[in-house]
Amino acid sequence: MGKFVILAAGIGGDESTRSEFLDGIAKHLPEGFVLKIPPRWDEETLCTSAKDADAILGSRVSRELILSAPKLRLIQVLGSGVDKVDVETAIERGVTVCNSVGENAVPVAEHAIALMLALSKSLQKYQRDFASGRWARTRSVMLTGKSLGIIGLGSIGIEVAKRVRPFEMKVLAIKKHPRSDLKEKLGLTFLGAPEDLEHVLGESDFVLLTLVLTHYTSGMMGKRQFASMKDGAYFINVARGELVDEVALVDALKSGKLAGAGLDVFQTEPVKPDNPLLKLNNVILTPHVGGGVWPPELTPKRVAFLINNIVKALKGDKPDNIVDPVLKYVHRTTPLEI
Repeated sequence: MGKFVILAAGIGGDESTRSEFLDGIAKHLPEGFVLKIPPRWDEETLCTSAKDADAILGSRVSRELILSAPKLRLIQVLGSGVDKVDVETAIERGVTVCNSVGENAVPVAEHAIALMLALSKSLQKYQRDFASGRWARTRSVMLTGKSLGIIGLGSIGIEVAKRVRPFEMKVLAIKKHPRSDLKEKLGLTFLGAPEDLEHVLGESDFVLLTLVLTHYTSGMMGKRQFASMKDGAYFINVARGELVDEVALVDALKSGKLAGAGLDVFQTEPVKPDNPLLKLNNVILTPHVGGGVWPPELTPKRVAFLINNIVKALKGDKPDNIVDPVLKYVHRTTPLEI
């Protein structure tokens, strides 16, 4: 039997981080599997390199790339989002798409809570004041006793809900398929479906987006939704920038409707210099690093999952985390161990 070829495509991070990650994959592949790293990362080179690929490992996979790989059987995405993968073309070609949902849930959850804490304690203001030579103090906000609305109770949302328990926050959540076991195990105040969104927005002091981007959720936070939020609430997004109407968000921040926002994701990345968010004093912005950019504590576990899943699929076994072609995420129906 010949070798199975895995093509690396759409790998994020800087060159050093990417090389370290790919070296880890290549080093631990079993006999009969080879990782193919293209000489360049442009679309034309990737398509040329895909001729003999049995699997593609990456988070950006276009229709052209899929059609350039006649042997392709699997697309293994590095994170949970598949919005940069042409899932429809993959399904047409009989190619399985799997994600890595849950593998980066903890660092993203930690990042979300860090943004909440930084906003509530005005850390961004103090940093600017010190840089300009000012010593000025302002009123802070406690997380204890406040309400947190988690929009999208998937793996990341669950980890956030677990980690805010010591703050004694009341947690409300929205999930496309709400389940009673989650509400009970996480001690949620409320768990609703998408039609309960405005209720959760109106009851929450902090609103956190942790859901996947699909054609159903694109632009879901707009003028009406921000108007539904509490006066003086905080908004945090660690999911995808395209979920939010940034013009409406800027308006809500400028008017004082929202006290502040913590954003790790944006409609256009990298953020352009003329983005009005850059001129606001009540925001904390980070460059899509919630997942930790391959934190060393998690890298071995993530590498092991990716390799095991690819090997399983190419050897004819059912892989884990198969993405639902309609929902564009992994739909779990069994109770979770929490």
